[in-house]
Amino acid sequence: MKNVRRTAALALFAALLASVLPLTAGAATGPVGWRTVSYLRAVFVVPPRWPVRDLASEPTSCVRFDVHAVYLGHQGPDPACPARVIGRTEAVQAEPLDAASAAQFPFSPTATTVADLPAFVAPGSETSHAIVVAFPTMGVLVTLSYGADRALVRRILASVRDASGRIGLTAPVRLPVTP
Repeated sequence: MKNVRRTAALALFAALLASVLPLTAGAATGPVGWRTVSYLRAVFVVPPRWPVRDLASEPTSCVRFDVHAVYLGHQGPDPACPARVIGRTEAVQAEPLDAASAAQFPFSPTATTVADLPAFVAPGSETSHAIVVAFPTMGVLVTLSYGADRALVRRILASVRDASGRIGLTAPVRLPVTP
């Protein structure tokens, strides 16, 4: 009986310890059942039914922020987009942080941290219903759109981790600075 109690106490202690320890580098966590998505050095979780579109292998895919989905990479030059898109909902696009993506967004000149990673956040999410975050240490730009559920995209954003566990640029990235 004493061994059973000791084993149960150790199991409870291990569970409590695991719940308070920080996440290891590269581990993205979210609600039970969410799926893990990896892109370049970024890892994050999304709801399980969201389709994931690899834009490099689907060059005519249209990045649509009116449907729940995850888009990986740059949109191709000739996407098959509908003539009219109405509204916004929760969706994510992760793309390389390069000259093409960085030039699209005016970033705040002040660095911050997002999900404990160095980041730059584009201003104006309240009006655009999109949170745009550059993670220079991972070389990734993440755009999270939202309709009625801003908390959902914040949960996704909070799950972002660096899969390599490294801190530092793989290549210099220059971000445009708003005046």
